[in-house]
Amino acid sequence: MNRTINSFAVLILLVFFYSINASGESNIFTPEEQTYIKDKKTITVGVVDSNEPYTYFRNGNIKGYSIDFMSMIQEISGLRIEYKMGNWTNIYNSFLNGELDAINEISYTPEREKYILFSVPYHIRRTVVFVRNDSGIKPGDNLIALVGLKTGYIKDIFYSEILKKQRLNLLEYNNNVDMIKSLAFGWVDAVFVSELGGRFIARENTFSNIVSVGTLNFEGLEDEDLRIGVLKTNPVLAGIINKSIKALPETRKDKLERLWSIYNGQVFSAAESIELTPEEESFIRSRPSVSVGMLPDFYPFSFASNEQIMGYTDALLKIISRRTGIDFAYNIKPWSAILNDFRDGKTDMIADISMTEERKAFTLFTDEYARIPSYVFIRDDFGKYTDTSSLDGKKVGITKGIFFKDLINKDELSELKEYISRDEMFKDLSFGKIDAVITSLNSGSSMIKKYALLNVTIGGEFNSDERTVEDLRFGVNPELTELYSIITKTLASISQEDKILLENQWLVPQLNEIKRPALAFTEQEEEYLERKKIVRMCVDPDWMPFEKLEGGKRHTGISADFIKLMQSNSGIQIHIVPTETWAETLIKGQNRECDIISLAMRTPERMKYFNFTSPYLVIPTVIATSINDPFIDKIDDVLDKSFATVKDYAITEMLKKKYPHLKLIEVENDAESIALLQKGEVYGAIGTMAGIGYQIKQQKIVDIKISGRLEQDWELGIAARNDEPELARIFQKLVDSISEEDRNAITGKWMSIRYDQGFDYKLFWRIMGIFAVIAAVIAYWSGKLRKLNKELQTANIRLQELSDKDSLTGLYNRRFFSVSSQQAFNICQRNGIRFSVAIIDIDHFKKVNDTFGHLFGDKSLQEMGKTLLRHFQRQTDACSRFGGEEFAVFITNTGEDTLANRIENIRIEIEKKIIEMENMRTTLTISAGIYSSIPTQEDTLDDALKKADDALYKAKNEGRNRVTIWKEESE
Repeated sequence: MNRTINSFAVLILLVFFYSINASGESNIFTPEEQTYIKDKKTITVGVVDSNEPYTYFRNGNIKGYSIDFMSMIQEISGLRIEYKMGNWTNIYNSFLNGELDAINEISYTPEREKYILFSVPYHIRRTVVFVRNDSGIKPGDNLIALVGLKTGYIKDIFYSEILKKQRLNLLEYNNNVDMIKSLAFGWVDAVFVSELGGRFIARENTFSNIVSVGTLNFEGLEDEDLRIGVLKTNPVLAGIINKSIKALPETRKDKLERLWSIYNGQVFSAAESIELTPEEESFIRSRPSVSVGMLPDFYPFSFASNEQIMGYTDALLKIISRRTGIDFAYNIKPWSAILNDFRDGKTDMIADISMTEERKAFTLFTDEYARIPSYVFIRDDFGKYTDTSSLDGKKVGITKGIFFKDLINKDELSELKEYISRDEMFKDLSFGKIDAVITSLNSGSSMIKKYALLNVTIGGEFNSDERTVEDLRFGVNPELTELYSIITKTLASISQEDKILLENQWLVPQLNEIKRPALAFTEQEEEYLERKKIVRMCVDPDWMPFEKLEGGKRHTGISADFIKLMQSNSGIQIHIVPTETWAETLIKGQNRECDIISLAMRTPERMKYFNFTSPYLVIPTVIATSINDPFIDKIDDVLDKSFATVKDYAITEMLKKKYPHLKLIEVENDAESIALLQKGEVYGAIGTMAGIGYQIKQQKIVDIKISGRLEQDWELGIAARNDEPELARIFQKLVDSISEEDRNAITGKWMSIRYDQGFDYKLFWRIMGIFAVIAAVIAYWSGKLRKLNKELQTANIRLQELSDKDSLTGLYNRRFFSVSSQQAFNICQRNGIRFSVAIIDIDHFKKVNDTFGHLFGDKSLQEMGKTLLRHFQRQTDACSRFGGEEFAVFITNTGEDTLANRIENIRIEIEKKIIEMENMRTTLTISAGIYSSIPTQEDTLDDALKKADDALYKAKNEGRNRVTIWKEESE
């Protein structure tokens, strides 16, 4: 009773203080401003869509830093704020035309001051350059580092004119999300974006392969001041907004800044312990350790580096250990093995598991700690990938025991192959044993870099009919209820700030700064280095992308970057001993004319002269053949053929011993192997995936392919003379000092994954020109050139569609709709053709999300998308997801009521359709606004869209679940 009275007293005091505060705020406004607030009641503010994290649309609501700030202004002023979203150009023009009361996130310029009243700035936004972490670009570099690279920026951004004056290959984007995705997937090499925005988008999409490198000393790249703008014709509103901003307590503004700055890597303290029950404490005391099944190859969540498990999940478990005192012991195996161990009760917990109905029988699931989308990886000869229907009849690899196996449409994916090892799965993809792989983006990308699989690329997101996003959780043995309670309680104790900091560390871009692990040499090793002074090194003079001696002096390539890193870590002076061939390199090493060889593979013969470090590169051995020859399952099938291979390579030595009758033509380098193959003098060329692939890409060769692999991978480390044993021990420590981040950055720089975006017209016309001259002589080649042209055009179409499609519904996205509708409108305007547009909204969609959850909401959006696609299948029709639950359609060259009738049929179909998921079911209704006319020269697309939107607004006001056509009297 006393507690109730006390709570009531506190409530009275809060109300009292709030009323004092509120009355104080109303006194800050003049009588004229108070009258404006009373009469106006609601103002319309323009905000930019897809401008994460400042303004963006999510789950039916407008969110973001700027929206939170505007909510405080709404509270102070008493004005209700409604938002109008759109791209910057449309919003800005609507504002200047007086269609909006104010515009948000506008920066001051002297030119704009002529007609705009600016508020004081409420946030300073820093613009920086983001690149992929394999780019080699560092924060200390200058803007010249971007010359020759594809660089993205937002159309009409305030610094765009200054940017255009630079010698850069610029590409315009309408929003940050598309631009950051293009960077992560390799469509562009660098982007200009706000630092907070870039990190936020990367975090939301788990893009850990991009980094901020600062401003690159770009003088025109100034910090952006975010303000609220009002036209000079409305000084009263400008005064209200400015006074509201100034009236905001600094503590509230600081709290808002703090809330959003965590996405930018700010650090906050966290509680280091939690309150446990006596039963939970007793459990911990009775358990020396808790066993956890962990994956060795699930980057960046759980992966092995220098024989230790690292990653996001490991970091989470360390937090739990620190706060509870539990000691975790890792059981490190492939996924199917740790799942079986957990199911059989051999481990107490399992990490990175997704919830399924089947697993609930033997698992207590914690809440999810991460969600990652699944992607389809394909070979570059796959052709067009759009969705799972593209996999019909293909051999598709998945990890054994993966959560979505039972969700896959077996009619489309009838040839599934399960793998225990991701490594083997991706090698089989590269060598033609399967056609595609479904896995997470980061895991797939790390496999491509690890094994230099240059012919593997990203097809697109995996679009299952149901759940496509992997929910990562901890699973606990159902008999260990106290453990489950402890883990659940500790996860709940981790603040949102700390969760974001952890994600910033592992899942999103970091500042491009490399931390060097400390090295500790023994006293004997230090004395050896002091005596030695200089270490002489021989290299392969022509083995790109691994290494090369340019001009006989400059060492470049993958191994060169690793050696430079080792020098930087240790301070050891390394001098190059030049050679002309690999054979000469081996001879000089055997004669002790050089102390180490930078990149070599251990063989029995070489062990007579060298000690070897553990490998710092592991690369598959491949066979290249003519594109007309079949794929090779194993070399035993082609022992009667001849093959080119590099003289004195380790693999050549091994082949001679294992297949003494195999006809090997020894050459000096990979380029000569490829040349012999192209001339038809050998059946195939044997070498590394990276070496052969590099030659194919560098020389733009189109008539040969990677057609098979050998069982023996190239395990490449440093060879050190064995008469000075200290040398191998020292370089072993240097190899061990290489961090996973450094390894990924170096290998990614030379073997980075890319979409094959676009068609190279210069190359095409060069090829066609040559063809025209010698067509009579080499008519044989014309068919192959046509095939190349077709494949490249297909790839171009595939990539364009990926950039234009909404990943959830398969409909076109808003960016594509804006471009295509404008083109169609212009054609209709020039030729007197009818243009019809509809804007459609799912009624009360927020209620659906709130009642059934977002997965059910996503299912509803997908059903809406499928329905629209069934009803609009003409090539000239275009269905788009505008954002959230809003959709848009335009058609051309039809009758006045055609679109309205088709939308009405959709409305009836949707009203009757039952949306089901698990044990949940409901029905939906839609409202739509239609505008149809033959555009005059004075009409604009924006006018047509506004009239359709007005008709939609009328349909909602009249009770929803209806289609309304815009009429003149409705204005």
